[in-house]
Amino acid sequence: MPTINIQVTRFSVVSTRPFDEVVERLTTTIGHPDLNAFTKAMTAAKDLAELETVVRGAIGPAGLMEFTRFDPGEVLRKEHGGQGFKMVRFLVGNPLIMKEMAMTIPDAAAYAPLTILVDERDDGVHLSYDSMASLLTPYQSEPALVVARDLDLKFERLLESAAGTEGKKMPTVNVQMKRVSVVSARPFAEVVERLTATIGRPDINAYYEEIARAKNLSDLETVVRKAIGSSGLMEFVRFDPGEVLRKEHGGEGFKMLRFVFGNPLIMKELARAVPDAASYAPVTILVDERDDGVHLSHDSMVSLLTPYGSEPALAIARDSDLMIERLLEAAAGTDEQQIMTQNSV
Repeated sequence: MPTINIQVTRFSVVSTRPFDEVVERLTTTIGHPDLNAFTKAMTAAKDLAELETVVRGAIGPAGLMEFTRFDPGEVLRKEHGGQGFKMVRFLVGNPLIMKEMAMTIPDAAAYAPLTILVDERDDGVHLSYDSMASLLTPYQSEPALVVARDLDLKFERLLESAAGTEGKKMPTVNVQMKRVSVVSARPFAEVVERLTATIGRPDINAYYEEIARAKNLSDLETVVRKAIGSSGLMEFVRFDPGEVLRKEHGGEGFKMLRFVFGNPLIMKELARAVPDAASYAPVTILVDERDDGVHLSHDSMVSLLTPYGSEPALAIARDSDLMIERLLEAAAGTDEQQIMTQNSV
């Protein structure tokens, strides 16, 4: 599968404030719309002007909104009788900002809305995110980079305000990330159907309620096994950035979907060894139409976790990458091409 290497700058700050206070401060200036109602309103919008009205009604004073959140800490604590550090992953963004970046760089839709990870550790509460400008630099689109730099500034201010570290330089780590992609000649709808055929799609609200009721790890495993599909994965959420882009062109244009797939039991093993792994698991898969076909792409978990030097986490990450790559190849039909090539040799 073709790959590109991206040097990602990961920003983080450590707060001495209690976890719950940090989360409250982080989310105070972010909009929290009912996502189902918001999605329906977006779909009903007839043009870009109506779409902008919907978005402006959903975002908060920071110009951002919460799309969803995951609670990997709850999964980790089930293993220890409810005891342990807290950890929450937020997906935060603004569809209008995403649109401006994805118009020239489709892969931007894989990262916007952005992930913010908030997690308790021995030295305090960590808040982390990956710089959007660093993620988009290899694509060399100055218009998108201008938007990305402004977005980074929003996020840095948001994290500093929540942590109480305004005026202090945020520490960074550089990560050599590998982005893996494949291009399919199949129609978009067929690719999506094949991609999701082996993925579990539970009622997500009912799923979270069952997770909350689970008394221990055994109960949790039962809930997860019921939710995942034959691939061992489940769909947590999907976004339709293509719909936002098409509003600007009277409903015409390429299709694009961002999926978040994963398995909480795999995430638990990764995050136990490397807390930052909870920023990347469950994983994002972007499916988007372009002139040369339908692109399917994801970021290698191994490449993201290599700097942390945890062999137990890397062993799990290798298996996870292989699982995702097989899923993408099967959806794209490139697994069949490889079989045909091997048979002809």
